[in-house]
Amino acid sequence: MSDILSDDTYPYSFKRVDYQQGGEILIVRGVDQNTQYSFFIKPNWAEESEAVYIKRGIIGDNFIGSTLGNAYILSAMPIKHSILACWKEGDKVYVSVVDTIGAVRSITEVFGEWNKFEPIQAKWYGQCGQNDYLLIINKNLFVVSIDKGNKVSSNLFSDNVEKAVSLYSSKQPSNSPSFAYVYSKEGYGFLYFVKKTKSDKFATQFLLTDDIYLFPFSSRVILLTSSKSYNISLLNIIDPEKGSIYESLIEASGDRIVITDNDKKYIYNLELNRNGSDYSLVVNDYSNLKNIVNVNRTGISKDLIEPIGLWFENGQIIAMFRNGLATFDLDGTLNSVDYIPFGEAFNIKPNTVFINENLVFSSAVGSMILERTKNELWFFNRFLQNSSYYLIPTILVMIAFVFIKMYNNQRRVLKALINLPSTGVVFVLNQNGRLKSANSYGKQLLGITDSVPFNKLFAEYCILEHTKSIKELVDKAIELKDFFTQKINIIKNNDLNEWIYTSYPLRSFSGRFKGLVITGIDITEQLERQRLSNWAQLAHDMQTNLSTIRLNAEQLELEKEVNQDRRKKIIHQVGLLIQRVRDVVTVGRNESIYKATVDCYDLCYDAINEFDATLYPNINFLVQAEHYNVSCDKPKILRALRNAIENSIKSFQQSNGTITISNSSDSKFVYISVKDNGPGMDAHTKSKFTQPYFTTSKKNGGYGIGTMIMQHVMELHGGELKIESEKGKGTEIVFCIPNYLPNKTIKAISQKKNVIHSEN
Repeated sequence: MSDILSDDTYPYSFKRVDYQQGGEILIVRGVDQNTQYSFFIKPNWAEESEAVYIKRGIIGDNFIGSTLGNAYILSAMPIKHSILACWKEGDKVYVSVVDTIGAVRSITEVFGEWNKFEPIQAKWYGQCGQNDYLLIINKNLFVVSIDKGNKVSSNLFSDNVEKAVSLYSSKQPSNSPSFAYVYSKEGYGFLYFVKKTKSDKFATQFLLTDDIYLFPFSSRVILLTSSKSYNISLLNIIDPEKGSIYESLIEASGDRIVITDNDKKYIYNLELNRNGSDYSLVVNDYSNLKNIVNVNRTGISKDLIEPIGLWFENGQIIAMFRNGLATFDLDGTLNSVDYIPFGEAFNIKPNTVFINENLVFSSAVGSMILERTKNELWFFNRFLQNSSYYLIPTILVMIAFVFIKMYNNQRRVLKALINLPSTGVVFVLNQNGRLKSANSYGKQLLGITDSVPFNKLFAEYCILEHTKSIKELVDKAIELKDFFTQKINIIKNNDLNEWIYTSYPLRSFSGRFKGLVITGIDITEQLERQRLSNWAQLAHDMQTNLSTIRLNAEQLELEKEVNQDRRKKIIHQVGLLIQRVRDVVTVGRNESIYKATVDCYDLCYDAINEFDATLYPNINFLVQAEHYNVSCDKPKILRALRNAIENSIKSFQQSNGTITISNSSDSKFVYISVKDNGPGMDAHTKSKFTQPYFTTSKKNGGYGIGTMIMQHVMELHGGELKIESEKGKGTEIVFCIPNYLPNKTIKAISQKKNVIHSEN
């Protein structure tokens, strides 16, 4: 037999230490629990007289033979300090007890209608009582008993029996079933449970199939039925009192399914993966039949082919393939993979036992013993193996990278430039001025789509009016063939934008001109912020002068009523100027904020109270506010709200209308809404509403700073400004302030509506 190959990248490995051809090895414990005996059961093929070989231990060839005359061993099973053997001699069948020195302690004939010239099939099915054992011979179920004097006897329990399973446990209650069996009749199977009193009870009826498997499941039985034509099994859980209580399909034949009957009610099956070439071990938890849980699905090496069987043995799951072995722990974690030519040794599924780090596979055609060893460096070995999969490709990639870097340096630079942020445009031209590529923003600026092909002269893409200045810059770059930077103005949709364009020449190693990379960055917003910052500094200086004017005007003692009115107007106008100056300072400076816990209800009312209702008789101010805690800079929030209300007032243009301020909250934000039923905005106006200095009321003295203030205040708070507007229906501006506080009321939580001013 060929040597085996172990995979040392798993915690354990198995190596073959013995192989006995032509018979089955049974492992029996001696009187001393630490001592084992090996029985090699070898059928007599006429030319040999010895049929049972015994040795102490598991490994080694020091067998001692014991003869049973002209006996032909049909089946044997290990029991305490000995084995139970069923054998045939002539037309008679016997059961005997053979001890560890090869002595036949007891023998009895099993009576039945046996034909000398017909084959007899016999199989043991385990212990069903303290001294009782199950044996099926040609579909006849016998209970074999051994009394205290080691005298063996047999009793026919039932005929037409297909399978049996032991449910015996020394700790089970007396009324619990000790075994179950399947009785067959007219193509149907009938499952019976048998108690210790040997009284049987019918549990369920099912259609007989090619293969039937029974597994103990506490006091219940799991019945598996499958067909040789299909790789699928029907699973039934049978209760002795209720009959079938659960039914499902498993994608595996019965010899590829095992069930654990311990603390973990797990069912394992070898399932063929969808690629049809490799297998996975599927682990499902059946502890709760109302909620079957998939515990694990472990992929198995695709090099392992043609499963022979699956076993649960001594706390581990064992999967045998034609060319190898895989073992798992009870949770489905792969513990070992070894390549062993089992197909040369076994043509049927063998029996298995695991004891003292030795795994024994045995069948009538031969038996193999494997020894398990621990791989101390398995994790390191796996690391080396996995690294080797990537090491050579990595080296090749690094070499290729070096060559690419040496010979395609300009191309890498080009790729980096093309992937510049979307705030800028990138054009790549060859030495003839043909456009080779452009990023998405560049295409948008030229007004071309992805369907427009490249490789045309750049001038052919400059059809739109605003692209003329870009064309002139490209013509200059082609002519100079050198690096330069230039500022140009682009007027698009009546908006003036300032751009900085840079030309990067591409050259070969010989210095020959190969083309250009032209990049452009829109600097309009940066310039606006710079200008606004300068204005903010100027406005800050003006505040002192304006405050001095207002202070002096307030201290004037005028007797005439006309002069007093003029003084009021001066003070009012100076107050407005101070507010405008503060607005400019707010937008132009990157201020810090000073947060405090504020009642949102008070915020809404304070914002409305800044407006004298008598000055706006055409407007109905309405507050719908609730009490919410919010952490914010109250003066800045009020300034933003005031600007939103002022925008609404201006939108009415002396016509009647309503301005509503309300609030709400959720787990993320506190929302303050300023809503009017004014003329509203169309989609185009709404899209430009948040642009710096945009205003719809230049005739009424608007400068577009109010919206900038609202945005700036929300940015300082880490919030968001939302604008909803529809032409003819009005506008709503929502301030979304982060909700860092639990929204409990400061006062009683109740929605209060207050009409400050009603329409006249």
